Amino acid sequence: MGDVFDSNTNKTFFTTFSDFGPKFEGQTALEIVLLSVIFICGLTGNILVILSTAMFKHMRSTSNLLLCYQSVADLCLAIFPIPITMTRITSHWTLGDVTCRIYMYLFFITGCLTLLCMCSLAIDRYLSICRPQTYNFLKIHPYWSAVLLLCISVFLNYNNLLDWRELTARSLGRNVTFCGREWVKEPKSTLSNLLFTIMFFFSPLCIVFLMHAVVWNHVRQSARRIANVRTSLGTEGTSRGSVQASVPSTTRAAQTKLLQMLIMSVILFVLMFTPFVVVDFIIMYGGGFGDSNHRAWMFTTILALANCFVNPILIYLFNVKYRACFKAVLHFRYKPPNRSLETETVISASVRQ
Repeated sequence: MGDVFDSNTNKTFFTTFSDFGPKFEGQTALEIVLLSVIFICGLTGNILVILSTAMFKHMRSTSNLLLCYQSVADLCLAIFPIPITMTRITSHWTLGDVTCRIYMYLFFITGCLTLLCMCSLAIDRYLSICRPQTYNFLKIHPYWSAVLLLCISVFLNYNNLLDWRELTARSLGRNVTFCGREWVKEPKSTLSNLLFTIMFFFSPLCIVFLMHAVVWNHVRQSARRIANVRTSLGTEGTSRGSVQASVPSTTRAAQTKLLQMLIMSVILFVLMFTPFVVVDFIIMYGGGFGDSNHRAWMFTTILALANCFVNPILIYLFNVKYRACFKAVLHFRYKPPNRSLETETVISASVRQ
């Protein structure tokens, strides 16, 4: 991404993925390799998550369905490198105005949808573990949750459908075509975009971290209380009536694993998307990086897109049930895997005050 000054209209445009300036040796080849890896890994991993959830009924818990919705968003991100690769090779945008508008609209929708899914997972875990009675009262069917999250993402990003379009400019004695938008540097526009970024990117992430921290602390305290009661009774186990909050150790381990996975997912999302958001804002409203604008934009975009295959990897590493389902799907087995692996299912009332 760079900037193009149109000598005919005296306007400056944001060229997004088109780069009409100098490149370092091997830059295009490196970008194509990275984008190809993202496409293959993202496509494979997220399809496995979606198929595992769709094929096996015991995988359709609320948490797993939210993970599945997140995989759908990540699957869309995994497809985005295809037109980017075409543009990096030709420099010019060749897919038309409608494709440009829809592409950029979906690009921002999927990023927003991923963040909203993480927020929903954090809220679901907080209510089900820390506030089980409230959870039963406020619980929304996962399918309606998907509709709600999609509607919010569509509404928050509607302006991108209008701002981005196919443009042609006269620059350096030649006509260039790109998918971009006019570069507007006004204090009012800068402030509104900064507030939007804080409100709908950094604030939700802070809420997610806070909720996961509260849940993590609650689970650890519950485990210590159970251990203290068992010690005071002088036995390895307790009866159901003795400790109403007691749950099988395998279930507590599953809860801990799920929390670890969700926290790791959020941390990696922050590390991979924050550079993109910051660089985008600096280039648009802070003066940019001079001749390195296009490189800074492109490599932070690649880093953000790479997040699309992070969650399938984390799910495989932390979730025993999904791991078994992945293997079943890859071996074309359509019978549910060993049901004893369902210890990963989080029971809503498993940990109580």
